[in-house]
Amino acid sequence: AMPKTIGLLIQNNICADDYLSISQALSEAGHRLCHLSACPQTTSYRLHNSHIKIDAHLHEIKLQALDGLLLFNDNPHPKVHGFVQCIANAYKPIFSLSYATPILVAAQLAHGRRLTADPQYQGMLQAAHAVYLNQAVVNDHNLYISQQSPTALAEFLHTMLKVLHTA
Repeated sequence: AMPKTIGLLIQNNICADDYLSISQALSEAGHRLCHLSACPQTTSYRLHNSHIKIDAHLHEIKLQALDGLLLFNDNPHPKVHGFVQCIANAYKPIFSLSYATPILVAAQLAHGRRLTADPQYQGMLQAAHAVYLNQAVVNDHNLYISQQSPTALAEFLHTMLKVLHTA
């Protein structure tokens, strides 16, 4: 499988442990990371003692440059919803950690999809006509890969790498 370029949607409140585990696993598998921000003024984010340099802002990135997108947590920025919709319309995989579910709902992508998320979002997903599955990780046709809780990170990473390998 060819190395893929994965967009990581970065915000101030992402969990450093999740970020480090995911970025390390993707890099070790030979994939390229592209750090994205919705806010044009952002050049880097601080996580504990490390800085994450932003490679591009959503309005600058060409969709062809990405092979997939990772959502860490909710981001109410209006540009995010349109951008995520474009990724979905291009049939590129979207990897959603447990607290990123509201993005999929706001981008109107949950309808008819099999998804999991933190249980607090079960009602929101069902109201958006998604099929909520009470599982650690759900892979909906290699396009929507969702995680129920941070404790499922290892399984989520395994599924993510498998999807990228077959894409």
